[in-house]
Amino acid sequence: MQCVLEYCISFADRARKRSSPTGPISHSKHNQVLQRTIKYTQKRHFSDIHIQIQKSKDIVPTTMAQLVPFIDQTGMIRVGRYLKHSKLNNRMKHPILLPQQCHLTELLIRHYHQILLHSGAGITLSIISQRYWIVSGRATVCRVVNSCVPCTKYEASNPQPVMADLLVPRVTAQFPFYNIGIDYGGPLVVKESRQRGFRTYKEYLAPFVCVALKAFGNCN
Repeated sequence: MQCVLEYCISFADRARKRSSPTGPISHSKHNQVLQRTIKYTQKRHFSDIHIQIQKSKDIVPTTMAQLVPFIDQTGMIRVGRYLKHSKLNNRMKHPILLPQQCHLTELLIRHYHQILLHSGAGITLSIISQRYWIVSGRATVCRVVNSCVPCTKYEASNPQPVMADLLVPRVTAQFPFYNIGIDYGGPLVVKESRQRGFRTYKEYLAPFVCVALKAFGNCN
């Protein structure tokens, strides 16, 4: 999101033949470009709502009537909702209205999803709702969060290998130790006694296991 705004600022300065400032972008310049981008997006996706509100504040499309949209002093469409008498600030009481299918909306969701350390859709939507109101917000946030590549890699389940069929000696009745498996281990340092003067020896183990009965025997 920050890179996109920086590109927009530099492009606008070059188009108007103005000297582009070097160094980090100021907070006021950042908010100015973001407001312009939001206004352009709202006029493109909510042009009918914008015209209806300007003509009559009481007439809005039926699908948006319950949101009580209005135009603020800066020209952006905000949601009225029912928090007028709450102690929250105006930005939280009246979030900015954003469309569902929009590149700006997707960039904002990805921005908040990353600064929240790739949190889930519920937490991401809760933080976004403090400033923006996305149409069909839960479905939109879930779609963007589920398409996050790092989250997909992190939540991927490891494949579990399928157990192969048992060998014929394992499932056939035979005499004990008719078929055996042999292992080998060592050396093991052995001492005859803990007292001084006794020598230490190296010993090796060769366990024999009956394949059919799992009987155990060893040789050292």
